[in-house]
Parts: sequence; C-alpha cells; structure tokens
Amino acid sequence: MIFCRDFLLTFIAVAILFDCSCTSFAYQADDLTGDAASISALPRNLSEDETYACPDLNEDPVVMPAESGLFFTRRVKKSQSDVLCILVRVTPTSPSVDADNISRRSNTDDFNIVPVARSYSAFDWERVAGPYAQDLQVTGCSLDVCALEIPNLPNLNDGKFILMSFSHSLGSQEEQVSRFYHRTSFGPTKSLIESWNYSASSLDSEMVSWVTKQMDEDQTPMNSHRAYFRRNIDRSAVFQGGSPDGILRWNDHFHPRHPCEKHARWREYSFTVDDYSFPLAVSMYAGQYLLSVNGVPRTLVSAWKNDHGHNLSPGHYTFCWHPEEILNGVLKVRVGTRCVNILGGNPRVTLPGQIYAAWSSKIRVLSLPSRSNFGTIDPILSSSYYDDHLFGESLYLMSTVSNHQCESLVKDGRYYGILGNIAGGGQVYYAGNIQFHENTLDRPMVKGGSALMTGVKPICPIPSKSFLNVRASCYLSSAANACSSTYDKDNSGDAVVICGSPGEVANDPLASNVFAPLGDVRTPTPNQKRNTWTMIALNGNDQLRQRMAWALSQILVITPNQIADIGYSEIYLNYYDIFVRNAFGNYFDILKEVSYSPMMAEMLSFIDSKSTSFVFEDSGSHAFPDENYAREVMQLFSIGIPKLNIDGTLQLDAGSSVPTYDNRDIQNFARAWTGFTHQNMRSNFEALETEWLNRMDPMRIEADWRDPFPKMDLHSGFVGDKKPLCIDLPAKQFLRTGAVYRLLGSSPRPELHYQPSWRNIQALNVMLLDFNSNLKSVLSSLKPEVTLDSNIACTGTECDLDNLRLVQIQQNPPIYYEYIRPECVELSFYTSSKKISTSYNAGSHKSMCANQNLDVAFGACCQSQGPKPFATPLCKFDIERMTYGTARSRCQTETSNGDTCDWYGIDNWSNTCSTFGLKESWHWTNQDCLLKVKVNENGMIAIVHEPNLLLDTFQPYTIDPRVKHDNPNFFRVSWDSSSYPRPSNSCGDNICQEVNDACLCNINIVDHQVFTSLPINMEDILSKLHIGSVNPEMLGSYNLAANTGTMEVWHKGTTGYSQDTIFGVSYRGRKTFLKN
Repeated sequence: MIFCRDFLLTFIAVAILFDCSCTSFAYQADDLTGDAASISALPRNLSEDETYACPDLNEDPVVMPAESGLFFTRRVKKSQSDVLCILVRVTPTSPSVDADNISRRSNTDDFNIVPVARSYSAFDWERVAGPYAQDLQVTGCSLDVCALEIPNLPNLNDGKFILMSFSHSLGSQEEQVSRFYHRTSFGPTKSLIESWNYSASSLDSEMVSWVTKQMDEDQTPMNSHRAYFRRNIDRSAVFQGGSPDGILRWNDHFHPRHPCEKHARWREYSFTVDDYSFPLAVSMYAGQYLLSVNGVPRTLVSAWKNDHGHNLSPGHYTFCWHPEEILNGVLKVRVGTRCVNILGGNPRVTLPGQIYAAWSSKIRVLSLPSRSNFGTIDPILSSSYYDDHLFGESLYLMSTVSNHQCESLVKDGRYYGILGNIAGGGQVYYAGNIQFHENTLDRPMVKGGSALMTGVKPICPIPSKSFLNVRASCYLSSAANACSSTYDKDNSGDAVVICGSPGEVANDPLASNVFAPLGDVRTPTPNQKRNTWTMIALNGNDQLRQRMAWALSQILVITPNQIADIGYSEIYLNYYDIFVRNAFGNYFDILKEVSYSPMMAEMLSFIDSKSTSFVFEDSGSHAFPDENYAREVMQLFSIGIPKLNIDGTLQLDAGSSVPTYDNRDIQNFARAWTGFTHQNMRSNFEALETEWLNRMDPMRIEADWRDPFPKMDLHSGFVGDKKPLCIDLPAKQFLRTGAVYRLLGSSPRPELHYQPSWRNIQALNVMLLDFNSNLKSVLSSLKPEVTLDSNIACTGTECDLDNLRLVQIQQNPPIYYEYIRPECVELSFYTSSKKISTSYNAGSHKSMCANQNLDVAFGACCQSQGPKPFATPLCKFDIERMTYGTARSRCQTETSNGDTCDWYGIDNWSNTCSTFGLKESWHWTNQDCLLKVKVNENGMIAIVHEPNLLLDTFQPYTIDPRVKHDNPNFFRVSWDSSSYPRPSNSCGDNICQEVNDACLCNINIVDHQVFTSLPINMEDILSKLHIGSVNPEMLGSYNLAANTGTMEVWHKGTTGYSQDTIFGVSYRGRKTFLKN
C-alpha cells in the first residue's frame, strides 16, 4: 500500500488536485502543464555556498548542485506571493539525451521528473509526495529562507536538482479548503471538498465550525488505536504439538472462547498455519490414507497425490509451506528435496468413530447442531508470502450449545483436540479463537473479571486503581470469582474494587483474521501497529485529533529497540493513545501520563531507579539515581536547553544564550524520578505466557525507593514551595471539607500511604467506625472516591485521633476506605524535635529526630521510670501515628502514673494495637534531639541527626543511616553569599567541625515576617512568599481584612499584619494561599 493522503498537493504547475491519487514514484515531465511543458537550459551556475532563489516567472530554471554523502544541505528562499516554486530532480530517460544543454524547447519526453519540495505564496518550504517525502528535512526557516537537508537516494539514477517557478494563488475557495484540510487532517478527499458549504457568508466561520466539532468528542468520537487493534484481533489459540491434537500451550493472559459458546469458531479443513513446524505422518487405514500431525490422527483421505496426479508413498513428511486455511487450500509438503503441492489441497475433516475412540485421550468429541446453526467467516488474503494466501476461513456458532458434553467441558481455556460431529453429517475442528473481554472506563468488566479466573493458572484481569480510572470507572464487586491484581482474596465473599482501562474493548467475535496477539506469519508484528495507525488516519472522522496526536507523538517519542519487548502491538498503541485522548487537553496531563507510563520509564531507564539514601541504607554503598529522564523531560519534552523570551527569541547574556539548566539540576531532579515501578501483572491484554512485567497500566511508586530529601527547582526555590506546611493543617483534617477517601474493598492494604511490611495484612486492627458515625454515613455510598463537601462532627474514637489511615465501615464483608491526606510540606529543619526509636529489629535499634508537632510516630508509654524501662504502645488501631503531645497525653490520662520515657524496649502487643512484625516501628521518646547540617565543598548540604543513643550491648542503638554523620544524601540550597563554611576555608574559620570531607555545623532557625502592610501587587506576594497555607476559612479564627480583586488579606483574630497573616492570590490558574 502507498499511503498518500497526507501529500495531496502534488507538483502540478497551476492546479491542486482535489482527490487522493496514489501514484508511482517515477514522475514524468508531462505531469506538468502550462509553462512546465518544457525545461530551459541553465544560463547561470550558482556557487554552492550561496542562498538559492527561485527564478522569476519568465526566467529559466535554476540548477542546485548536489553533493556526495547521505545528505547535503541547501539554503533556499521562499517563493513570492502568488508563485509556486518547486524543487525537482530531473533525469534523462536515455543516454542520448543531452542533460547538460537543455532548453525551453527540449522535448519533455526525454526526462523523468521527481518532486522533492515546494514553497508557494511565500509559505515555508515543505515536503511533498514522492521518494523524498520520508527523508527530506526542512531543518529551519527564517523570515524568507529555509534550510533543506536533501538525501541522496540510492535507488535513483544521477540527475540534476532544479528550481522552477509558476504562477499560482490560493484564489479559489476549493483551493483554500484543500489547504485547510491539508493542515488540519491527513489530507483532503474529493468528497470532503465537495461537501463544503461554499454558500456560507465566510469560509473562516465554516472552518471554525469544523474545528469546534472536531474538538467536541460528543460530536466527533475519538478513535482509540488500542481499541481498534483489540476489536480486530482474531486468531486461533496457539497449540503445541500440532493444532489441535497436542497439549494447549495456554496463555492465561487471554483465553480462547469456550467451544460451545455463541460465536465459537470451528473449521472444516484439516491443517492450519500452526501445524507448519510439526511432523506429518501418512499411514494406511482400511485402504485409505490416515494423515496424522505429531502422532495424532487428523483426517482420512482416499488419495495421497501431488498436483500432477502422481501417487505419494505413506511415510513421514514435513510441511514446506504454511497450509492455506481454507477448504482445499494450498497444501505443500517436502518430498526429497522438492516442495510439492498436494492434489486436492487442505482436505476436509473426516475421522471415523473407531479412530477418535481409539485416541480418546488426545481427541475429545462434542455433538454440535446442524449446519444451518452455523454462520461463515470469510478468509482474508495475506501478502506475507511470495504468493498470496488465504487464512482464517471458519464457521461460527450462531447460538450457545447446551448439552451434557458441553457442560462437562471444564472452562479452563485448555480446549485442545476437540472434534465436533455436526448433526446431519460433517465434522469440524474447534479453532480456538481468542476472546478478549471488555473492560473500558465506561464499561468495566462485569462480575469482577470472574470470566478470566477459571484457567489453569488464572491471572486477574483487573487493573490497579490509578489517576486514569479511579474516578471514572471503578465499582465494588462481591462476585464469587471477582479478583484484584493487587492482593489475593481471603474469602470468596470478599468484595474487590473493579476498574476499567482506556481502550480495553472486547474483540469482535466475527472479525476476519485481521490482527493477532504477538503477531504471526499471517500478519508480521510491526505491521500491526502501522496498519492500525494507517487505517485510522485514512478512515477516521476525528482527523484533527489524530493529526494533533501524531504531532505530539513526534515530541514524546519512544522507540521499540529501547524497550524489552519490541514485538508487541497493544502496549505501544496504548502509549500512543495518550496523545489521542489528550490532543485537545493541556500539556501537563500529557506529561503526567507519559511520566507514569512504564514504556517511557523503560525507554529512558528510570524504571526501578532507587535513591541514594535507600541504596546507602540497604547496602552501605554510594550510588546515584538514574539521570536519563530528568535530563530528557527538560531538554526534549518541555523547556529545552536555551532560555527563551516570551516571543520565543533567545535570552542572551553577553551575546551567548542562557541555559535553562545544568548538570546539577539534572542530578537534583533525578532524585524526584525514583521509586517508579511496574504495577502487578494482569491479564486480558496482549502478552507472552511468560511475561510478568505490566507495561500497560500507569506505574506505581515504591515508597522505600523514593528520595525523601528537598529538591531545588530551577528558580532557586524548592519543589513544594507555595504548598501548605503539614503542621499547619487544621485539626481533624480528615473530617474537614475537601477530605478525600478512596475505596479499598475488603483489603486493609493501603494504596497511597506508606505501609511497612506486615506479618499478615488481614490481621491488621483497623479503625472500625461507630454505628452512628457521621463519617460512616457519608462513606456508605461505596463510591470509589468520596470527597467531603462540608465539615462533619467527630464521633466516639474519631475525636481522640490526630489522623487516620484506614477506616472500616462494615464487617460482612469487611469494607475499608483509605484517607488521602492533602498534599503538604514537612520542613527539613525544625526546633521542636524529639528522639524517636524503633523497636528491636534485625538485631538493632535505630534512632533519629522528629518534629514533635507532626503525627509521624507511634505512642509509647512507660509506667516505670527506672533503669532500662520498657514501654507499651497506646493506640486506637494498628500503625496509628500521632504527635508527641497526643502520645504523652494518652500516657498521662489512660494509664496509672504513665508518661513518655527514654525506653529500652517496646512491648509490641497491647489490647488495641500491635507493632509486631513491622519492618520499622518508630515510637516517641521524651528525649530532646539535636539537628545539624553538613556542608560540602560545593555548598550542598545534608541533614544530620544527633539523638542521645542509649547504650545496650545486647541491642545496640544506631542512628538511622539516612541522617548519620557519614550519610551521602546531599542536596542543593541557595546561600546568601559564597562565604559559606566549607573544608577549603577551614569550615568557616573553625566555626564548624570538619567531618568526612564536609563541615558539620550547628543550626539556628529563624522565622520572620515579610509584609507589615498591604503589598504593592500580586507579583510582589508571589516573589517574596514561598510557604503555602490552607484556605483560612477552614481555620475558623481568621477574618478577611482586605480584598483588592487580585489579592486577599486574612488576619488571625483581631491582630494586624503578622507572621500568621495569610494572602490569597491566583497562581497558575487557581486560588492559592500563602503565609506571611
């Protein structure tokens, strides 16, 4: 197929074609009309170093010399107004033609003309249809000149490149519409141009209307590339040992349809493409020839001859060509060294009862209804061979068959060796065509995916919750075989959350062998992706969306040779659909989806990247996160290398461009791209049976691998600036307006909170809401995500909590929700610090500092303050974290003579909760804790904690490796001057202590008020304030003191301007509050 829709406007001198006409690439001179009918001599040879200009309308063509090599570059001026300038390659048709001395009177039959590029009506030079279309590059255009990078094509004879000019204007309405379609679609067609409303008052208004309809998905539905591929999948299951007589090489990522189900496929011919690799045996049976594949009988024929009518002997043969999958289709076997056709071709299935009874362990028999109960599937023609072959001819059941044989056939997907006896005569083999199930965002899989949980090695088909599906498609299912890809159900009655996936449609049961999972000889794998794209480009109504998606895909590129499995189609089409879905959206959403795509993560190698702190803590070695994506997301996908002015021109410093980032920024942002890894593998999409990497669904984050330290942005601030501090969140935030809860089903395994490893996740003691709880009433809707639209009052134990992780709203089956805390920032340095320590783990205790005003550790209560006291946890549910103040208050009010202490050990069990089995269980102590800073020669800093370590020879205490003196977790900061302490200045003249090639310094934290009166304007606020705040209306004690229209000023109580003053401004398109 030659695809020409995108290149409609060909080099016709004065006319623009109005229909798509695919032509060969041997363009003749008589393709041109008018003045192009003759080619003049070239009176002037221009230097290769100059800029080439198109000749005037009445001037002779200009020659443009070529160079050797793969490419050569020429600077060419754009055409004048109302002029078409074309660059063509002319080649003599005969050696007798004088190619060096041609004139306007030369016979045009003496030359072949190949189009290269064009410029018209002062537009930029552009590619055109022809052999140069793929490789020619327009590398840059200024006001009136473009640079053309022209390839030397090896399959064309030597010729000359010449520039010619013709009179041309976009005068007619048809031409204007044609150009409009050329720029907004994959090219116009005659019918599109003729359908235009030329009687409208303005073509511009018609164009606006067309664009508006294209951008409205209700009026112009989106064509998903993944959905197109899935809908047209139609292949027999792959059998091992010869279809269908051996053992099914099952693939539990997808199943064949049950043989008795409506639309199940059957075939009347004996051999398929899948038999090609297996031995064919021919033996005599009752005077006829019994044909067997891999030792199992396939059919009985009266003659075994080549296509010349010569008898062939019984014996062993091999297929030398893939059997044509139609009755009496081409069948070739090897006889000696020759590949011969078998007379009669692919024979009809004929097996007497005595034969299949004798082979009952290999051949199973079903009784099927009469031939009138079957429909037919026509074969398709494949050009994957030197000769065209037909494949996929079959019959299909028009309704489900119910009989004892069908009902006794286990629904395990292993439907091998099934022979059908048709009522009234005739036999067929089960074809085993694959069935993909529907699981879209609009129609998530019914009964929780139970249809795919009956195989020998079932794999759950349900994707994990993500930003793509959680609000759009998830629902709760209690079906017996409903499943989750994130955990195994303990009880069949447990409920699981079922979610869909974009484009995960069912395949058409009546499709005709168009695509195959993983490809096969009928459809080579790379062609499946290309064919999907081409068919949508040619036939899709959403032309503007598809054209935009194509443009975006050229920016955010992935290449198969950089990803482990280049033979797949669906995962690549799913990636491409990111651009189809978001073609008219915003770039942030595109970049988010791309960044969470496992395809991009493999392409740019940040998949499974681990932080320096994790590697150091895990192995004691020093390593840095992968920097590849951190670099490319800036260089290729967003800001680029040079800084630009608002008009797109370069920002200059002393005549040189100003870079947007440097290597320090790359290293810094690489720490942000840690922890991304694949979701658990699931089924119902194209994958090898041995594949266990989920390249379909958005990645999840492995919390342990993440870098927890500050990350500087490109403007001397930090990622997280203008977000509220966690210590400023209002009390009982989990009951406030805007609080978000996500449905977990019957699993108490959180999906967004960090969950240390636990001995038995189902044994977790979770917060069970009271019967009369207001929160329980709100969550009883069982929606996949619930956002509180007003503050609600606490009930019972809720009133005693600093925060929530999970809540249980019912017991049979158990149903859990996870509370999602608003995004907020924890400061790295703080004044109110206490020591926290872990209970005994792997032979040691660990200690470090924590902000006592944050709910980051478990409570620990000592009722004895003697030497080496042991503490007991006081908590309302397992893994309840609280502030130090709450921990101490509970000790003093809920125990006799209890208080916090500097404990030596923890009793891991209590009446209400347990920390036994946790990987890390940090508990509060009553000891103050010292924070220091470590500064290296380059001004980067690391956080150092100096808790007071208890001495115990049996259970030694150590400082957490992430904040020890020798930790390698340096990050960038902004210094007021270059005189910061560093080893080269004796650590600030010995103000600090030199440790491990760095300076260890004490710190002093100072908060100061910025504004004492109304700021000048909003920009003044945004440039000076960096700490965010929650909406002051949620805090209760704030009053609106001023509102200028662009700024709000909120004072706490009756005080005036203070550190507690909050300003409200519009920042990046939304209302933002900032602390003073």
